[in-house]
Amino acid sequence: DEFFEVYTLRQLGFHIKPIGLLDVNGFYDPLKQMLGKAEQEGFMKQPYRETIAVSSDPSEMLDLMFTTKGLTL
Repeated sequence: DEFFEVYTLRQLGFHIKPIGLLDVNGFYDPLKQMLGKAEQEGFMKQPYRETIAVSSDPSEMLDLMFTTKGLTL
């Protein structure tokens, strides 16, 4: 719930902070599949999906959080 709240606030321009999923042991695989399906079916545009950094490695996640580009609306 909080993930999508923060994600929506970013889309609406309330913040430009990075958003990430630390996917330990594939816990967020179903969510990643759902986001992929939403994009495939036209409910989410690719640039919005690309604002979410995903990694299973904490060190890589930190790097991604500092390098993920914000979406310009």
